[in-house]
Amino acid sequence: MRLGGNRRPAPVDKETRSFAKRIEELLADLKAIAVDLIAKVGIEGKSPDQHQHTSDPNETRSDTRINPAAPKPNPSNSKKEPAADKKPERFPRLAEWKPVLEVAGVGIVLVYTFITAMLLCENRKTNKIASDALDQGRIGSERQLRPYVLASKIDIVGNIKSGQRFVGTVEIVNYGQTPAVRVEGCADIALLPNTQPMSDDLRCPKPDNPGTGLTPTGERSIVNIGPSNSAMPFKLNTPGTSISPIEQVLPLFVNGAMRLYVYGDITYFDMINPHTRHTTQFCGRWNFSTLIFEVCEKHNGST
Repeated sequence: MRLGGNRRPAPVDKETRSFAKRIEELLADLKAIAVDLIAKVGIEGKSPDQHQHTSDPNETRSDTRINPAAPKPNPSNSKKEPAADKKPERFPRLAEWKPVLEVAGVGIVLVYTFITAMLLCENRKTNKIASDALDQGRIGSERQLRPYVLASKIDIVGNIKSGQRFVGTVEIVNYGQTPAVRVEGCADIALLPNTQPMSDDLRCPKPDNPGTGLTPTGERSIVNIGPSNSAMPFKLNTPGTSISPIEQVLPLFVNGAMRLYVYGDITYFDMINPHTRHTTQFCGRWNFSTLIFEVCEKHNGST
């Protein structure tokens, strides 16, 4: 179950490039037709005298020394032959405008190229806006559907004032809409002076607790927790603890010189982004006057 995915490129860029290519091909054809027409008109406008053969200046002059006798006039050919008809020039001044038309054609091509480039830029901006909106929608959907594993209740089992052994219990609930998988948790008790309050970086279990260095004898559990509307709360228990001598230490807790904390960490994964690891910290401070837990200033957050 995964929202989002690889974004497919929008087909707008390909269509725009095809349209621009067709425009450039049509303009090139129009320019070629105009150039051919101007060249044809220039050739047809030339006079016949310009096509006559001119003598080669390198010819020897020995041929000019022999003067053949002039032919006798033929009375039958005394009548002059009519001169050949000359073709009238069509658009004789059009050839003068050929450079101007070429420059105009190049200008039109540049204008259409500029317009096409502007369209491509606008399409890229539109695609970026759509992509950003898609990413925001995907992130919003993931946040709405992902699991949120939090500590819903912290309590003490046992009588602290009598010096007996007591245990802290924590109820863990998934408040999200999808299951939390590979859930692991740790809970412990910390007895700290008021000059050393709880911090976010306090490790669980507490490093200086007597039982921290011992080899665990229980089972390390990794569980899956369904949504809160379809699953029972999951409980974490702290190691058993006792305060001794209770007669000397209890007044310190009552007047606030010492504080008792139940805290811990929870890690889990979700089914939307299986490789994303989430962490939740929880902490409660025991009030010896009201006999309830109060929320700590630190070590309460989630990612």
